[in-house]
Amino acid sequence: MILNGDIIHGALNTSLIDLWESNTGNRVILDLRGESNNNYTRSNTNIPELYRIVMSKGSDKTNTFTFSDDFTLMGTSNAVEKPVELIHGTLVFDDSDIDIDLSTGGDEFLIINGSALEVKQGEVNISDSDMRLDGCLIVSGGTVDMSSDGNNNDVIYTSSGGSDLLVSDGNLNVGGQLMRNILDASSVLRYTQSNGIARFGINGTSHPERGVFEIIGSGAEYTRSGGTMSIESGNGSSINAALSIVNPTVFSESGASTIMIGGGSNSGAVIGINSTEEINTLELSGAGDNPVASMLINTLQIQNLVIGSGATLNGNDLDVYVSDTWTNNAGLTGFDAGSGNTGTTYSIGSRVDISGDTEFNDFVNSANSLYLQANTELFSNDLRNETSIYTQDNLFHVQGDLVNNVWIYSDLGSLVLDGSDVQYVTSETNSGSATRSRIQKITIDNDLGVELLEYNLSLIHI
Repeated sequence: MILNGDIIHGALNTSLIDLWESNTGNRVILDLRGESNNNYTRSNTNIPELYRIVMSKGSDKTNTFTFSDDFTLMGTSNAVEKPVELIHGTLVFDDSDIDIDLSTGGDEFLIINGSALEVKQGEVNISDSDMRLDGCLIVSGGTVDMSSDGNNNDVIYTSSGGSDLLVSDGNLNVGGQLMRNILDASSVLRYTQSNGIARFGINGTSHPERGVFEIIGSGAEYTRSGGTMSIESGNGSSINAALSIVNPTVFSESGASTIMIGGGSNSGAVIGINSTEEINTLELSGAGDNPVASMLINTLQIQNLVIGSGATLNGNDLDVYVSDTWTNNAGLTGFDAGSGNTGTTYSIGSRVDISGDTEFNDFVNSANSLYLQANTELFSNDLRNETSIYTQDNLFHVQGDLVNNVWIYSDLGSLVLDGSDVQYVTSETNSGSATRSRIQKITIDNDLGVELLEYNLSLIHI
């Protein structure tokens, strides 16, 4: 049945829409066409029975057909032919009672270039199969569930240039990976999120050569202004990171956007991170699943880092740059800089606040001010201070050498030099400089002693 307009299902309860008798008996395909925006509405209690929906409006995804009331979809969903076929236009589900299976096996569910599926209300389900995202998927208030069957169902995008994933509200639950085509590394995705919850790797992964969430290369776009995105399992690779955001054409994070590492049921998951971009907020779950975030290939640039209780960030001897807050609720096991002692943590920007006991390798403070918050004890090999550090009532242990070019302030706390070898303290500022090196309070606990290499240094209280 070819339809170019609306479906108005009237008030009489004797009015029925029944396009399906059985999958081998009488059945009618609802073929939605035309270059217009149309919808289905119902004012009676008879829920229509549909066989298959073919969306073929216009020549691109501009024209829409919206189901504003619920229906049942009876066509077979575990074969190559699915009960919903998207060719052109945008098919919109906008009723909280809509609950349909797009695929239950057989072959992947396909959104082709030039078509879109939007879930405003209700739920669509994919089980025992993947989604081939060649067009556009929009989650704007409803639920796209690809995880309830316990399988690693993937969203696979392509190199057509038409792959878009937009989350503005609601829930996107991906059992497996959001990834490039296995046979086409040039596949690119435009990912946009302003609100809602997007979860990836809920059940696990099947492809170590691909990330669990990957936005890679020219043509790829990543834009987030809110919502939560979680990577809940690793991919079993020490080369290909589970979270891969590498040299996209567009990258933007703002507002309250957060990337959660862990937070699901995969206890102790090792989740690789490789990003060439500065991440707004990276949070390692403290919900009891004890994830391990493992840095791979590139330095980690973050505005805000939260290490939850039981979680661990492995630096693997790579540098870390933090520009706003570092919150470590896991104690000294929360950050492992690496066994090679080559990774450096940098505080940069206007002000950085550090909370929670943390052991660094080397630490460089270039932020205008660095504050140690209550109940925080820091340990570092070498320390280089370019501006001002406020230890307040806390201890900052330096077990290597110290270069101090401006101020280190303390109240009840102190800078502590407690290395096992002779430690050297120096300053690179001129004697007449207004930013002359000063240390308000210093504690020396080193049997081999501390040597001052430059005398342009004021020690106010030792």
